[in-house]
Amino acid sequence: KTLLEIPDNGTDKWINIEDTPKDTISLAQSICHKAGCLADKYPGIVVVIYIPTAWSQHKQFKHDGESFDLHNFIKAYAAQRSFTTQIIEEKTLNDPMVCEICWWLSLALFVKAMRTPWALANLDSDTAYAGIGYSVKTNSKGKVDIVLGCSHIYNAKGQGLRYKLSKVEQPQFDRKKNPHITIRELFVKSMDRLPRRVVIHKRTPFQKDEIEGITHALTQAGIKDIDLITINYEYNAKFIAQKVYNDNISDDSYPVSRGTCIKLSSRNALLWTHGVVPSIRERRRYYPGGRCIPAPLKITKYYGKGDLPTIAAEIIGFTKMNWNNTQFDRKFPITIDCSRNVGEILKYVSPEQKPQIKYSFYM
Repeated sequence: KTLLEIPDNGTDKWINIEDTPKDTISLAQSICHKAGCLADKYPGIVVVIYIPTAWSQHKQFKHDGESFDLHNFIKAYAAQRSFTTQIIEEKTLNDPMVCEICWWLSLALFVKAMRTPWALANLDSDTAYAGIGYSVKTNSKGKVDIVLGCSHIYNAKGQGLRYKLSKVEQPQFDRKKNPHITIRELFVKSMDRLPRRVVIHKRTPFQKDEIEGITHALTQAGIKDIDLITINYEYNAKFIAQKVYNDNISDDSYPVSRGTCIKLSSRNALLWTHGVVPSIRERRRYYPGGRCIPAPLKITKYYGKGDLPTIAAEIIGFTKMNWNNTQFDRKFPITIDCSRNVGEILKYVSPEQKPQIKYSFYM
């Protein structure tokens, strides 16, 4: 059990900020200062920040090629000061889906109080998983100023162990302007205890020097079982399910089932992370969302000996591990979702600083 204490308005745990902020940066700094004061006075609390509709214009902006995001700025500040935050917008409290909002908020507060709501059961206990994402900063002239590589390491239960933020010196880009890493330490220095097998997920292709750098670094550390996997949507593939009834094959009235995997080659497969699932009602099925034909993910193995069924099963498991969402069938695994989102937050943190490494601080 976790005790939830909600302070009364008018107490020193409830702080008001002026209704008409001078500008976006002033508002962000004011929120961070007030939240930091609360966290200093009451260590271990979750600071809940209410954003009224009147502040909507201050949520984000772009000016002369540079961008600012209020949510990410607050999260970055709190992570550096070692306290967790929950941002609630006025429109959320007006949402008619009250049960869904309450479940989402309860889950978020539970995790940000440093609790573990659930974990995966059937993964190899001697395997570690990593998601690598990138955050590209541009200057006012539109040129790349800095590229940050964010790796998030997970254990066999799907629990996030830590982040590592690395500045990529002299970033290189492929023809589609995707950055790729050339630094060895992005992954190895993130681990306290090195496992027997390592699986790395990302969305951009693994380049030759990237593969050589990662595999060399891990091999030098004694890890020889390595799988490098890219995961992306395959929008051009549309499949319909079929069923057998009275020995006749006909089109099903439901889409493809979640978890369906079609092997295309020894290194490519299509995986449906969104699709039909069993209903809680006997002999019924349920399609979350209920609209459109679900697009599969395309899995490409760039390196490694891992078999595609195992790799697909691991990806399906990690789609259930986003504690920042109550949906149990996320389309992307948390290794991809989280490293990308946290990379955007950490744009506001210099690589020399050492913010908190737990996922709870970035939700």
